[in-house]
Amino acid sequence: MGVVALIATLFVAAGASLQTRADLGVDVAVFEEVENQPPLERPDTVEMDTPRITFGAEDHAHEGVDPPPGPRIALVFDDLGYRTDGLAGELLELPAKLTFAILPGLRASRAFAESASVRGHEVILHLPLEPVDLDRHDPGHDALFVDLDPEENRRRLSELLEALPSYLGISNHMGSRFSSDPGSVELLLREVRRHDRSLFFLDSRTTPYSVIPEQAREVGVPCLSSNLFLDGTDPKRVRPPVQTRRLRRIADRRGQAIGIGHVRHETVEAVREAIPRWQADGIRLVGLSDLMHLDPRAAPSGGSSP
Repeated sequence: MGVVALIATLFVAAGASLQTRADLGVDVAVFEEVENQPPLERPDTVEMDTPRITFGAEDHAHEGVDPPPGPRIALVFDDLGYRTDGLAGELLELPAKLTFAILPGLRASRAFAESASVRGHEVILHLPLEPVDLDRHDPGHDALFVDLDPEENRRRLSELLEALPSYLGISNHMGSRFSSDPGSVELLLREVRRHDRSLFFLDSRTTPYSVIPEQAREVGVPCLSSNLFLDGTDPKRVRPPVQTRRLRRIADRRGQAIGIGHVRHETVEAVREAIPRWQADGIRLVGLSDLMHLDPRAAPSGGSSP
């Protein structure tokens, strides 16, 4: 186990919070305990996984690969589908291409997906997976679980994959336990590939032990990983304006960056303020699919037929 992973384990075991300094060049952002959030009628709050850690991707220096034409940032907003108005509606009208990760089966999931697509945004399916602490974080009755019978996981996944009219990829909702179990992740990705080989997977990085990228390469599913979360449950520890600046530095340094936010007032305002600054500085706001061909590590190694 590496030093960072060992420290992570000790802090999580103690229920602690760790905020690293960006000026050290470390892309480990936050460990935190997160309390359950209010019911579904509160779309401007979010239920998150625990433990949580975000890692930056490795540098994109690959022999024979041309550098991308200027920095690019992909902004992903998670947990959409509760409604189409309010803050969610404001996001749809922002003057930039965004990616929306929509939870399946909510009252406005399909309507929001259609509205986002019409406005030129990208849509991905936000797939509920088992977290570490089920007592505090409920992923939903239709989530996939490590100890569930494989055939039942396949049945649930088959229904979830049909939940939206159209989408380009998939990301994990919660999933700190599921995404660290190789057998479970392999089953998931093989079923995704069987369903539609054009789909990609975004690893939300809700655990430092995620095996999604490695399994995706083996199975043959294109995969990207998030660089950081734009927000947390405690605004004093994780401030969206600070995180948007960190995301900008990652993009400048590596050519591209992926940030995940939630439908909260401070997050939406921070993104609203950052977009014109980024655009004025020549940074392109793109969808996740636009990054696939720029990141050689996103390509699968071939994969075997399911």
